[in-house]
Amino acid sequence: MSPGTDPASRRAEPRSRGRSGGRSPAAPAGVAPPGRTGYHRRVTRLYNKQTGALIGPITDDQLRDLIDLLVEESADDRDYYVDRDTLDYLEENQVDAELLALLRKHVPEEGEGIDIEWRDEPA
Repeated sequence: MSPGTDPASRRAEPRSRGRSGGRSPAAPAGVAPPGRTGYHRRVTRLYNKQTGALIGPITDDQLRDLIDLLVEESADDRDYYVDRDTLDYLEENQVDAELLALLRKHVPEEGEGIDIEWRDEPA
């Protein structure tokens, strides 16, 4: 492959949008940008991996905290082992209080923790 032809090295050029040539403002998460068709709302939900039980929906920021702070076995890993020590660690690192409360409801007080997994799903 010759220099400059690597697809990863190419930059996306901004597209012109209508006569104004301006770019549409960024849409909030889960909301279709103006003029987009075929766009579907998505939500991230946590599940108990062993039972498949829904733990609850989480925000993009809450997911980012989990990804940044917990150990992943591979780049596309979507599951984590969570016990009381993990919850203490997350709290020490100032993870969102709502996320901690959600997890605390599902992690046993004594004994083993649980494996959780996150899924991006239609809203």
